[in-house]
Amino acid sequence: MPAAPLLDELVAEAGGLRPLPDVARRLLAIAEGDDFSLQDLAIVVSADQALTAKILRIANSPSHRHNRQIVTIRDAVVLLGFRTVRSAALAASLMQATPPETNYIDYPEFWRFSVAVGLLAESMAGQSPDRHMAFTAGVMHNLGRLAIDQMAPRALARTAEFAQSRGISLRDAQRELFGFTEAELGVALATHWNYPETLVAAIAAGDADPGASEAGSLAELVFVARHAAESAGLVDGLPVPLASGAHGGAQLADPGDGERALAQLGGLDQLGQRVDAFLEGVFPDRIRFAD
Repeated sequence: MPAAPLLDELVAEAGGLRPLPDVARRLLAIAEGDDFSLQDLAIVVSADQALTAKILRIANSPSHRHNRQIVTIRDAVVLLGFRTVRSAALAASLMQATPPETNYIDYPEFWRFSVAVGLLAESMAGQSPDRHMAFTAGVMHNLGRLAIDQMAPRALARTAEFAQSRGISLRDAQRELFGFTEAELGVALATHWNYPETLVAAIAAGDADPGASEAGSLAELVFVARHAAESAGLVDGLPVPLASGAHGGAQLADPGDGERALAQLGGLDQLGQRVDAFLEGVFPDRIRFAD
């Protein structure tokens, strides 16, 4: 089947089933600055009872050190900061908009890896203009894989096994067998759902080579963060192990930014604790992670 019709078919099927939640659209409109206040953010999050419960579970987890229990979203914003609460709320609402179960990939490992990439990207963001989107971009960068797993799990399995047997990248295997890559599907879906252009570019970075993204951009942050997570031994949900760097382009010439981000977060153990605290807040009844 030609590539374009299949890609269009998947976008139509997945896009129709998973629209961007209303709360996520409102959160995307809220940025740090004079136009929005702490109260604006608290009102948007508090209007969604399920999301409020998730954020309060995350805020009261051991990974956030504070001296009293957080009982309202306003408390969470005061104690944790505007950006932390907005990022957590946006990522949680988007994760809830994706399919709750998968057919081929390992669901807990997939989300564990994605949240780790988000935390690493956020740690590297510094004063980047897109720093408020870094965590969300990391969490959602593998959107296309999740969609393929729902729409065509056997095809995803076939490309992973093909990549392993040929010793090629998953990207190249998907182009040969599908005619498009999971990153291209993710971009098509994100565009269909009207995600911000910077977030779409970060999803596209899954197909990028080192140095292909603008320095300091959201796409570069996610690219380097993904490499750092892989280098730390985290896996992104594929049951078939691929060779190092086999998901995309060549290895980074200088992985220092990712290594420094991991160190700033307290090393791999601390990163894992923060990832688990976030995911246990978002999926308290459906995911349990190993120590």
